Amino acid sequence: MPTLVYSREEMEAVVRQRYPAKDPEALERMLRSLPLNQRFTTLRSIHNLSQAEMAEAIGMKRNAVSNWEAEMDDSRRTVPQPETRARLGYAFHLPPSVFAEDEPEIPLD
Repeated sequence: MPTLVYSREEMEAVVRQRYPAKDPEALERMLRSLPLNQRFTTLRSIHNLSQAEMAEAIGMKRNAVSNWEAEMDDSRRTVPQPETRARLGYAFHLPPSVFAEDEPEIPLD
């Protein structure tokens, strides 16, 4: 399935209109529907945070956030470690699992 890529302005408009930050359940559902790297950019957009500000909020460096937001085929792409996911969850009032790679579905035979 191809990954949809939106401009920052388009993503901000859709997110702010449909998923206000005051509704954490809707926000969580929306974030889980996105590829992992877009979850970070979307969350930053909702909270009007730069990469540096998001990193500072969880005690990381800006390049860590940049690497999480990199495309799947980018060699510098990384995913947050469990401790970092816990800090992200605490900072943004979301379950840490929102910041983990989705488990591939295994068909039941």
